Amino acid sequence: MSSTPSSPHPSMSCHALLTDIKWIRDLNLALGRAVTLEGLHDAILTETLDRFRARVAFLIEFDNRNGKTHPVLRSFGIETKGLERLRRIPWETALTRNEPVIGPSDPEFSNLHHLLSDIGGDHRWMAIPLLSSERKLGYLVLGTNRHAQLLESVDREVVRLLSVELGRFIQHFRVHRALDDTERRYRRIYENSKDVFYETTKEGRFVDVNQSGVDLFGFSNKSDVLALESIAFLYHDAADRVRFQEAIERDGYVKDYEVKFKTRTGQPLDVLITSNVRRDLEGRILGYEGVIKNITARKSLETKLAESEAKYRLMVENSIDGIAIYGEWRFLYVNRAFLSMFGYEDVEEVKGMDILQIIAPDSQVSFLERIHWDRSMKTGLKLFEGYGLKKDGIVFALEMSVFPTQFAGQDVHQITFRDITEKKEMEEQLIQSERLRAMGKLAFDIAHEINNPLGGIITYSYLVLESQTLDDTDRRNIEKVIKLANRCKIIVKSLLDFARDDNQDREQMDLNEILQETLMLVENHLLLRHVELKIDLEWNLPLVSVARGKMEQVFLNLIMNAAEAMEGSGVLEIRTKLSESGEWVQVIFKDNGPGVEEENLRKLFQPFFTTKKRGRGTGLGLSVSHGIVSQHDGRILVRTKPGEGCEFTIELPCS
Repeated sequence: MSSTPSSPHPSMSCHALLTDIKWIRDLNLALGRAVTLEGLHDAILTETLDRFRARVAFLIEFDNRNGKTHPVLRSFGIETKGLERLRRIPWETALTRNEPVIGPSDPEFSNLHHLLSDIGGDHRWMAIPLLSSERKLGYLVLGTNRHAQLLESVDREVVRLLSVELGRFIQHFRVHRALDDTERRYRRIYENSKDVFYETTKEGRFVDVNQSGVDLFGFSNKSDVLALESIAFLYHDAADRVRFQEAIERDGYVKDYEVKFKTRTGQPLDVLITSNVRRDLEGRILGYEGVIKNITARKSLETKLAESEAKYRLMVENSIDGIAIYGEWRFLYVNRAFLSMFGYEDVEEVKGMDILQIIAPDSQVSFLERIHWDRSMKTGLKLFEGYGLKKDGIVFALEMSVFPTQFAGQDVHQITFRDITEKKEMEEQLIQSERLRAMGKLAFDIAHEINNPLGGIITYSYLVLESQTLDDTDRRNIEKVIKLANRCKIIVKSLLDFARDDNQDREQMDLNEILQETLMLVENHLLLRHVELKIDLEWNLPLVSVARGKMEQVFLNLIMNAAEAMEGSGVLEIRTKLSESGEWVQVIFKDNGPGVEEENLRKLFQPFFTTKKRGRGTGLGLSVSHGIVSQHDGRILVRTKPGEGCEFTIELPCS
């Protein structure tokens, strides 16, 4: 049987054409009454079954929303079993033409016949593509009794028109469905967003607002918000509303415009506004719409963080300890105390500098071991000691602590430095005091043990001298014994002075007065004739409780020691002043002699230790002086370098 429709009589053809046009019009009216896509499908099947007197009809619609083709089937006259068979057919590849498939002579007839052979019955089939802008949306498939001639007599132009009309209606419903889906998704986002979505008139009256806006501004329902005369009510400062309008009308939009709002009850809110201008067709501004983001919590956190950083910076910058942050062994930050401690003037002078440049060479190995990252992770904050190196090369004692931290997003170390030079000196003085106290007790015991036999030696020597039988040689020998015994007696007295804790005969005295009287005693001494004395006395010093004679002895010892160290030629500076703390009166003796070697410094106050030539001293002067100052609750400090002289500072507590 031919696949080409027969050619009817002209009058019959004209009548059929008018009938088809009327049917197409009625079909449009019927399809136009459908309100859902499913209702449209049912209308298509009902109208086409009746028009073509088909026994079986089904609709295949391709749904491409997910990038895949899924047959959407609606049918009449097909059992469920046959319908499931239809669902498994790959329709998007089985039929490829955009022409109706009709009859055995049609190129795709055999395909269609084979595909539909087992859904029941013996049918003729016609597949009408559903077209929209040449895009295939699916097929309307009709089946009639195999002996019927109806399908083959259908005008193909009518079929093409039907194909386009059905495709137009289906596409129309698809577009509306997509719009409805978009609207629903937007509404879900709109209502469920944590941010405020809003729309206002130019004057500020709310047109719409989501639930987040109702909640944020403290209202019970949306109608209360919409009833506001203007959004200006929610601005903390009404002038900010004016500035907002100027900005958005100038640029057409604002992005992350930060401003302060308030709730219905006046609670402040920090917000960011991102909005656009709404205009009519003629470009006139109707109002504004956009998003308001609540950043109150973030701003509060930023404020607290800024305050914390300011406090930390203030604490770090005003710390008396040197604080530094370094990474990759280079300094990234140092505070003012660090600069002062190490003798630098500017942060930029230190930034980028290798950390080992401020560590004394002898301490570098132990320092590196201490601050290694792995070890610091385990022992961070623990203190360790070493020696620092100032810019001018001076080495000084340090106490340090290191711990790992974060700085500018990288792993770094923070290290704290404390100058413990004075602490070390105090510790040394304490050790020295304890040593001298022990030696004093020993000296006291020895002196008492020696004193009595020594007195006997002197007494009996004088008795022997009175003998008339001595020759000149024996007499000279006895006189030498008496002379040496008296020298021993002087030494014993010095030992007793060194050991005795004598607080008697103290009175409130001006140290300047005692010092001046001591200087008068030695002004004509041979050792001082070629020594230049530079005296700088601070007047109106607080009085000090002292035993006058003992303090004169201390001053005399230090003056004569300095003169002997300079071998009678040099400069001796003597100063008095009040300490910075106001707790001590200081007397300072500074010479420009040879100084004291490092190995001798610790032994300086030990009894019988002397650096003088043999026979020039007993080694008790400084130890006795130390004992006297200690009895007065004071201390003696020594600063010296070989070749740069020596400085002794006596500190006595103010009364």
